Amino acid sequence: MSHSINQNLAWPDQVSGKKAEFSATTWTVVERFGTVGANAELLNDPDIHRVENVLTMSGSARQAFDTLEFWFEATDAPNTYNIRKTHEMHNGPIYPPLPPQVTLSSTDPSIPLPNPNYLSIHAACAKVAHLSGAREYLETILEEEEETRVLASNGGSADMLSFLLARAAVAGH
Repeated sequence: MSHSINQNLAWPDQVSGKKAEFSATTWTVVERFGTVGANAELLNDPDIHRVENVLTMSGSARQAFDTLEFWFEATDAPNTYNIRKTHEMHNGPIYPPLPPQVTLSSTDPSIPLPNPNYLSIHAACAKVAHLSGAREYLETILEEEEETRVLASNGGSADMLSFLLARAAVAGH
């Protein structure tokens, strides 16, 4: 079983320390990628375990899904998704192999299917995590934050300031 939105993405006001910093940073990036934040508010702890946020899959698929190595991309057909994956499968092969497309279903009509908005948030996280240079760029900004005591008068701190203000807004969400 896997969550579309992982527990590590709890809202920053629900956790503390480094986890809150990680969460605020992640939500800042996700919200800049698309307007998905309002939908994610429904997943405040303990609602993270609601059935609309859960998928059943093999252990190797779960590990790859949780580490953002593959995601579901919506198609025009209801509950049908193309499976997209990174070229680097760090956790080894997925068994059984993933098909190129899946249609999510339930044997019990009273059990809701995974929420497409949550799958879209997961996809946004995966895409951002694997954009060329995105991870290195964020690391540079966070290192700059630790080293900076005063903003540069030439505007050289603009990216860092913009990111930190957005992160603060998400943390105060």
